[in-house]
Amino acid sequence: MVLVEPGSDGAPFPSADFFDYVIVEGSTDGGQTWNPVADGYDSRDKEEWLAAYNSAINEEQNSTAVGTQALFLPRAMNLRDNGYFLAGDVVRLRFRLFADPAAHGWGWAIDNLRIQDNTVTSLASELKKTGGLNVYPNPSEGRFTVQARFAKPTAGLQIIVRNTLGQVVLRQLLAGAQTELKQALDLSALSAGMYMVSVGVEGDAAVRKVLITK
Repeated sequence: MVLVEPGSDGAPFPSADFFDYVIVEGSTDGGQTWNPVADGYDSRDKEEWLAAYNSAINEEQNSTAVGTQALFLPRAMNLRDNGYFLAGDVVRLRFRLFADPAAHGWGWAIDNLRIQDNTVTSLASELKKTGGLNVYPNPSEGRFTVQARFAKPTAGLQIIVRNTLGQVVLRQLLAGAQTELKQALDLSALSAGMYMVSVGVEGDAAVRKVLITK
């Protein structure tokens, strides 16, 4: 639910007439830089929020309306809509509320947050049905074997390894259409720690965590 000062009717985001707002931002470099998942929004986003905000305006023009369970309403965002995030990215999210020095309201509350996990895509489901994706031995000093079996010949496969910050440290393209995969993966040049190994095609990959010990 969002009970923050609404901007002027028709005011675009961002603009001087778009006053208080809430925004979800994402980072692919461990929090060094942040980009919007979607435009910021305010109480105008839902009729119920705007009505609640305007139902209790005091003499300082602040809203004293308080959030209630009935004001929790669903709102969906697509990470790809703003063009900052690509399929396969590991994205760290943050939730930010901006309030200017003028009127203010009750604030922002989030409940039942659901983020789609890229490990439950169609390719991952196929891998589960056919024996799954296996990366072994795990842990290892850096030399692994990636093994998978696909329901049908699958072209355009790639193996991507990311560190815990989501940064790609290795990308390996696989030629031809694969039905069974058994690929050596040498990560011995990397530092000890946890890494994520994904196998799939653009926008559809299964992921396994591996531990490098030195």
